[in-house]
Amino acid sequence: MKKKEMKSLLDEYGKLYTCAVSDAIDELDLEPGFMDAQIRPIWPGARMIGFAGTMKFIPSEEELEEDVMAKLGPYIRKLPKFPVICVDMSNMMIAAGLGQSTSRILQRL
Repeated sequence: MKKKEMKSLLDEYGKLYTCAVSDAIDELDLEPGFMDAQIRPIWPGARMIGFAGTMKFIPSEEELEEDVMAKLGPYIRKLPKFPVICVDMSNMMIAAGLGQSTSRILQRL
C-alpha cells in the first residue's frame, strides 16, 4: 500500500469510535486485537492509530549481546511508515521495555 493510501486509511479509521471497531471485529469473526486493560492513556482522551508491528521478548539467562539494538533496526525498518510498535514483554514488569537505545533508533527512521 502506498504512503498516501495508508495515510488516508488512517485518517478515516481515526474517525471511528473504539466500540464500533470492536463490534466490527466481532461481526467479522476476527481474532480480538486489544491492549491489556491495565494499559491506560497518559492523558485524558489520548488515542493512538497506526499499522502495528509486533515483537515478543523472551526472558533468557544468556548475556545480552552488545549489538542487540542494532539487530532490531532491520526489523523496525520493515514496518509501515505509520508504525505502532507493540511489544509483549513476557509478563516482565520493567519500566523501560526497549528503553533509550530503541527510542534513538526509531527517531532515525
